[in-house]
Parts: sequence; structure tokens; C-alpha cells
Amino acid sequence: MITISTWKRKTDYDVTVASIFKNSPTNNLVSNGMTLRAQIEYHKIKNQHNDNLLKLIEDITQFICDCFSKEVNDDNHFDYFLSSHYANQIFTVLQNGEVDAIFYPSVRQSLELTNIAMKPEVFKNNYELEYVEENIITGDLTTNSGWTMIGSGESSTFNNGTIVW
Repeated sequence: MITISTWKRKTDYDVTVASIFKNSPTNNLVSNGMTLRAQIEYHKIKNQHNDNLLKLIEDITQFICDCFSKEVNDDNHFDYFLSSHYANQIFTVLQNGEVDAIFYPSVRQSLELTNIAMKPEVFKNNYELEYVEENIITGDLTTNSGWTMIGSGESSTFNNGTIVW
């Protein structure tokens, strides 16, 4: 079963975002829009630094991006150690802890889609559930042709945080 939820903003709060952007999709057929936009912005500002500092910035940025973009073994939580460490640093140290969310490419989707990690209080205070749907997978997941789903429920009605199906 897969549950898909749609959330909407309930405030005008501007979320401060850090993007993990150096690594692009590997198939060269699809680009990740978030990655592409962040790379363009990065190239606009990177030459503000002298060559020695720029080399250091490039190296550490690439290392952090590699930490977020590496294949992991689901049975080994240590595979997430470096990305977890750097996410914590981004949330607590970068810009004096003012970063609210991190956009990073989805390894499971060959870096083609974007994941979002957001501070819980920022999410809770600024977003509300708008719509939920549940689907049952009916296709064969072992083929490359994709999978099919049959909807088993949907709702846009909620009562005190509970979905009314």
C-alpha cells in the first residue's frame, strides 16, 4: 500500500533552504529541476572568492553532496552517518541555525527527484494536510516497466488531525 499526501502552506513564512546540488542524475535523459536551479545559482556566485578559497569550497561541497548521494544498505544504519551528521550541521550551524529545510536528490530515484528534510517545528507551524489517498500496488515491481495501482481510499476531510475516510 502506498499513501500519498498533499500539504498546503497555511502561513506566508519564507522557508530558508539549503540545497545539496552538485550531483546530477546519472542517465543523462532527465534532469532534476532543483539540482539544475541550484547549480545555476552556484555558478553565478562562486567566482566571488579567490582561487584558493574556491578550491576548498568546491572540495567540501562535493564531499557533502557525495554523502547525500551515495547508495546505502537499508540494513546498515551507519551508511547514513555522514549525511545525518552534515544535515545536523546544516540545521544547527550553517547561517546560525536559520536553515529550515534541506533539498537533496533522491538516490532511490537515480537523483532525478528531490527529497526534502524540514525542521519539524517549521513544518508543523506552516503546513497543513490538504488531501490524502491510498493505493494498492497491483503490478509487478520486479520489471522495469513500472507498476500499477488501484485506489483504495481518498479524503480531504480531517477531524482533529484524523483522516475521515
